[in-house]
Amino acid sequence: MEEWGFLTEHAIVFVNIARQPGISTRQLAKATGISERSLRRVIADLFGSGYVIMMRENREYRVYASLVLSLPSTQREAALGDFLEALGVESEPDTDDSITAS
Repeated sequence: MEEWGFLTEHAIVFVNIARQPGISTRQLAKATGISERSLRRVIADLFGSGYVIMMRENREYRVYASLVLSLPSTQREAALGDFLEALGVESEPDTDDSITAS
C-alpha cells in the first residue's frame, strides 16, 4: 500500500516555518524529512504565492498568516492564521515594513 499523509509538503514546510521563524533550509530538511532540493522548490512556491515572506534585515523566512488560505470552492475562505491556530501553532503578527516583495 502506498504511503500518504493528510498534509502536503507545502503545508508541512509552512507549519515548520511558522513554528520556528528563521529556520534554515538544512534545519527544515532535518525536521521534515524533505530533501533540501525539494524544500527550495516548496519555499519558492510558498514565497511566489505570498504565503512565506523573507525579512530584509536577516534574510529569514516567516509566514504571512493574514493571507487567505486557498480552499476548494465549496468551502469558506480562511486566514492562514486560522489554519495555524487549528494546528496549535502561534504565529507572529504580520509586519509590512520589512517584507521583501515577491
